Amino acid sequence: MQKAFSLPEVMTAVFVILIGVVGIYALVPEIIGTVFANQDRFIAVQLAREGIEIVRNIRDANWLENDLGSPNAWDESLDTTCSLGCEIDYFTSLEQDPILDVFGIDGNYLNIDTQEFYSYQVSDNPTKFKRKITITSLVANRLDIVVEVFWSENSLILRENLYNWR
Repeated sequence: MQKAFSLPEVMTAVFVILIGVVGIYALVPEIIGTVFANQDRFIAVQLAREGIEIVRNIRDANWLENDLGSPNAWDESLDTTCSLGCEIDYFTSLEQDPILDVFGIDGNYLNIDTQEFYSYQVSDNPTKFKRKITITSLVANRLDIVVEVFWSENSLILRENLYNWR
């Protein structure tokens, strides 16, 4: 006599397989959402780091100009211009200095320019990111920098202190 599976055994096996497949399909949208959220957060962190680097470059440029005989202070235009928040646009050209603009009521969205850099220059490629840089000087020879990056309903804050170590 040949042994076979009974109907309750087959139904139990199908139910277990069905639960596994439905569980996998339920996780896929969650995984996709997490991937996109992590991608946006990664971009926001890099934009915040770039904001601090731009301020650091302005400080270093002030030092270089001072070494060349210009009476610039190391923190010239940084502690007053950005005390309530500003937007700084960075150019890779040596002929142009970074542009400091006041962060408006809602701020401007960053755009992706023709060279694939994020900037405030008008472009056909707007992004969902805004960057606000606030610089205060509460202690002599130190700048307190706070960079906030906003996107969708999220935000990220990065803080740094720059010193006049020369």
